Amino acid sequence: AVARVVQQVKERGMGFLPVHSAHYSKPFKALLGTGCGLDSWKEEGAPESIQVVESGHPIAAGVSDFVLPQTEHYGEPFDVPEPLSVVFRSTWEDDTWFRSGCVWKYGRGTVFYFRPGHETYRIMDDANVQRIFKNAVRFLAGR
Repeated sequence: AVARVVQQVKERGMGFLPVHSAHYSKPFKALLGTGCGLDSWKEEGAPESIQVVESGHPIAAGVSDFVLPQTEHYGEPFDVPEPLSVVFRSTWEDDTWFRSGCVWKYGRGTVFYFRPGHETYRIMDDANVQRIFKNAVRFLAGR
């Protein structure tokens, strides 16, 4: 299955949208060619400030900086290749930060990784997160 996903991205131009802990998924690691590990992880429910780094990127259309009231948090360094674009960056009150929205191009396809998404907290109900997903799907589909 991993080889088929990688082939679809690289050869057929399929977009790939891994979310949250999917940074450890086999297809994501195979595409990026690294272990995709991170420095720290906490499931404490602290607020996360998400900054729009590339406001002109199509995935950021209609999104301004925002705060998720409760999240799990990840910390840099994030063992991934240098992204083509870092669209979003997250910070927490303890000064931990993370590249939370990154784009890579692989062959004919594109990958957008978005860090927020833990099932314990109501992240998917947030209007900004929903807008980011809609924008990302359109972007990855080439629209």
